[in-house]
Amino acid sequence: MERRNVDSHSSLTKKPRAHNRRDTISLTAFVPTNTKRTRSTAERAFKRMLQVEGVSMDFVQASIAMDPSDKRPAVTMHRFGYYLATHEGKKDKLARNTAISYYRNVKLWLFNKYPHLRVATELILLKQGKTLEKHCLKRENGGLTNKAPPCTKDDLSCLIRYVYSTARVSSDYQDATLACMMWHCFGKSSDLAYVMKQHVSVSADGVFYLGLLRVKTAEEQGLTLVPDKSDFLTCPLFSLAVALTMQEAPCASRLGQLPEITPRVEDPLKCGQE
Repeated sequence: MERRNVDSHSSLTKKPRAHNRRDTISLTAFVPTNTKRTRSTAERAFKRMLQVEGVSMDFVQASIAMDPSDKRPAVTMHRFGYYLATHEGKKDKLARNTAISYYRNVKLWLFNKYPHLRVATELILLKQGKTLEKHCLKRENGGLTNKAPPCTKDDLSCLIRYVYSTARVSSDYQDATLACMMWHCFGKSSDLAYVMKQHVSVSADGVFYLGLLRVKTAEEQGLTLVPDKSDFLTCPLFSLAVALTMQEAPCASRLGQLPEITPRVEDPLKCGQE
């Protein structure tokens, strides 16, 4: 009896068995090592940016948490993107892939820490990331290029006025009409620039057709295609009427100065041989 009591007492005083290692493991263990290293490197770059700005991490987190407008993450990431674009590393400025990786990992870190801000700021941060990528890509391709300014409506008005004042033949007025039509149909300042493939067709006799559809909203129902009421030089209908009026002889096409496109006719014998 005494031995049986001792055995029962020893069984009660045994230490509890340790939990299985599989029960304590989490999904973070399946994240690749390179991904963890990249995230930690990106976070260190973000902290270095805060040190340059003289701001602590606690202050940034508190300002994001207490901001009712949800604009603080976009402002912070905008500054971080500028830091990545202008910061010089050990040898030179950061490579495009490195800068984009740092920006993306810090963005994901913010979304994981503040998931309620994803919907409000995801699109803004996506645009910032694309801007950073384009900047780094231009820098790697030999420096930034200065693009020519777009042709505005004032520039078009000056061009047509000069052509009208120096016109000598009817084709000069047709050239002005062609420039006006191309600006309104394919210019950057026009809402008719998005021409789809199904809107363009060529008939059997070689006539080029372009179908344009302008959709007006409820606020634009009373507006015309050319809202200028004092200057009609940039109006395509006005320039077309001037070109038709100044024609020396009737023509089958409205813009007769353009060269005729002859349809390509293949030899039926060659087609049969192929």
